[in-house]
Amino acid sequence: MRKRFIDADRWDDPWFRGLPANIKLLWSYLCDYCDYAGVWKCDWGMASFRIGVTVSQQEALENFNIGKERVVLLEDGNYMQVIGFIEFQNKHIRRGNKFHDSIFELIDAHGKRGGFVAPSERSMMPPSRPQEAPSLGAKVMVQVPVMVKGQLKAKAFMKPTPEEVSCYAKAIGFDIDGGHFCDYYEARGWQFKRGQAVSSWKACVRTWKAKNYPNGGVYGKPTAVAGGAAPVPGKYDHLTKTG
Repeated sequence: MRKRFIDADRWDDPWFRGLPANIKLLWSYLCDYCDYAGVWKCDWGMASFRIGVTVSQQEALENFNIGKERVVLLEDGNYMQVIGFIEFQNKHIRRGNKFHDSIFELIDAHGKRGGFVAPSERSMMPPSRPQEAPSLGAKVMVQVPVMVKGQLKAKAFMKPTPEEVSCYAKAIGFDIDGGHFCDYYEARGWQFKRGQAVSSWKACVRTWKAKNYPNGGVYGKPTAVAGGAAPVPGKYDHLTKTG
């Protein structure tokens, strides 16, 4: 099944509004049944049958090209091309793209037919190249999987600065050394113990606040409160010595 964009604004175009009814139907039929390169193999009998009115090549050329050239005939009238169809359907095309390669195959085939109008240079992009590995020391954005409306998508995780951490902590009423926080997770590759990537550093700050980890604890355990007080209650408080 062909799926493609249509120009809904054509109904406001004085040229289109002035066309006879059968030619309006023919234009829509042509845009629907041409291939991905905008080329239709002329079959006027079938076109007339499908749209329900008689149409001819002469009528098409006389009406389609009023004011400017919109179609051209290829190979002595055996094919008709809609000029600019490729650019309308695809902002840019490049060789090496799986879908675009099928368009280029049609362009190459139709290019051998006399009169074919190639797509504009601005719509053509250089061939895609294999992705190169980042150089040593290059800044790389970490792709973190997140759920968006039931679908798994990749969201770029940006590491915070110590100032950002301290500022956010202060905003939620938590006193923390932003530099220590960043060093803590940097040493772990911004991952949790089981290797899961950190997706929200703010959530980590809130967790530290909830567990009162001013310095992140030692190996995930709460640190003692300044002044020699007992450790802050946390996940290990249920482990008590028995005499």
